[in-house]
Amino acid sequence: VDQAHLLAQRLAMQFHFHPAIQVKEEQYGDAILSRYPLRLMHAAALPTVRAVRQLPRRGALWAAAKCPGSSLQVINTHFGINGRERLAQAGALLGPEWTRHPGCHTPLIICGDFNAVPGSQTYRTLLRSFREVRRCVPSRRRLRTFSTRYPMLRLDHIFVSDEIHVHHVEVPRTRL
Repeated sequence: VDQAHLLAQRLAMQFHFHPAIQVKEEQYGDAILSRYPLRLMHAAALPTVRAVRQLPRRGALWAAAKCPGSSLQVINTHFGINGRERLAQAGALLGPEWTRHPGCHTPLIICGDFNAVPGSQTYRTLLRSFREVRRCVPSRRRLRTFSTRYPMLRLDHIFVSDEIHVHHVEVPRTRL
């Protein structure tokens, strides 16, 4: 099942999908869905570090949404599990093909599964250029995202440019 297409269809949204991995006929990757018109800006593999074992490829997807009165750019990604790989991937997102590209402008959101806890080197690297939404609102509540059944860690993050005002952040908890 083309999950991105199915979700977009059921939600009456537009979408873009970038397959980072293909296993037989199945594709795995990143998607961006929007109720506003989307324009694909860039989709590509992120750098990998060849470790002891073969690491699955990771990628990122960048789209521009035409919102009423303005536009919003969004980059969605899923970083690898190796620490050196995550640093290389963060460096790539902060480089000339992505956030330093002439076509990339603010307001900008970078989101996804970074496989990095707050305070990690990867997290701090992204914080040098963007704000993480959890830090934008006062809250004592821990917003854990991994594992899904009994969350203990926060590995999923949303980073934003300064023009974006964050009013509320939550991690939904339902039986689903």
